[in-house]
Amino acid sequence: MIFTPTQAASLFSGEVTLHAERLYVQACQPATGHDTGILFRTCEGRKDYYGGPNNFASLDFLNRPEELARRIKEVCRLDSGGPACTAANEGGEP
Repeated sequence: MIFTPTQAASLFSGEVTLHAERLYVQACQPATGHDTGILFRTCEGRKDYYGGPNNFASLDFLNRPEELARRIKEVCRLDSGGPACTAANEGGEP
């Protein structure tokens, strides 16, 4: 698993990315508003930067990590034996 804050994170709002074998999650402060600040999708390995469809959730979920984890598992079907994210956005359209 790779957990990487951007180099500019100390100077700007930046982003943080978790890129595992089957899941890609990125948190940032987007110009479009806080309701799309968490992007998540499935991937096939750590060199897959395109993966399944993008899904978005509000940055407010960072205050409720268990709920965020449950949402990601449900949408990406991570407990069902294989990644298959469906497009389901929480907190606004991208």
